[in-house]
Amino acid sequence: FGASTSSVSAAGMGTSSDIAICKSSGRLPSGTRVPVWSRAGILCTGETYREKVKLTFAKGAFLDDPSGLFNAGLDGALRRAIDIGAGTRIDETAFKALVRAAVALNKKGR
Repeated sequence: FGASTSSVSAAGMGTSSDIAICKSSGRLPSGTRVPVWSRAGILCTGETYREKVKLTFAKGAFLDDPSGLFNAGLDGALRRAIDIGAGTRIDETAFKALVRAAVALNKKGR
């Protein structure tokens, strides 16, 4: 993520020069077809749809989101999601902070 915002398409996120905060394990849990990013536990999963990419944070309800990136699953007791439509721009600094907060939460064992 090189700039403060990034253009995101339903086919993928960011650019080829991105430095990932977290990396996909490269292995999908048995019976699943979605990437899972984890560090000290599951951070988020990614699903692609024709009209959007959905990033679901496993413990999103426990994360502060002052920038309002979460825009789906807001009524859930545990998960929160970010639906990213084609051409949507997200605040990379806020996204990185959200991922770092998810890592910190996982490391606390919560």
